[in-house]
Amino acid sequence: MSTTLNPSDVFELLMIGIGVLLLLKRLADIDEHYERRLWVVTFIVSLAVITLFIGYGLSLADSPNADCPKDFYCGTEI
Repeated sequence: MSTTLNPSDVFELLMIGIGVLLLLKRLADIDEHYERRLWVVTFIVSLAVITLFIGYGLSLADSPNADCPKDFYCGTEI
């Protein structure tokens, strides 16, 4: 399976990655007074990144739309 990435997709993923790294650097510089906010923001960012990777990964997967003979099990009949 070969996937081709557009330059705009690569740029978008690069900008998201840089944004997350800068956010984590900023959060690492926070005082102890803001520790609860640190955990909440880290949790929200983690959920967003997990959703992004799952959504982006599923969009790259091929959909099983192969024609299956009538008397043959293709693995797509679940």
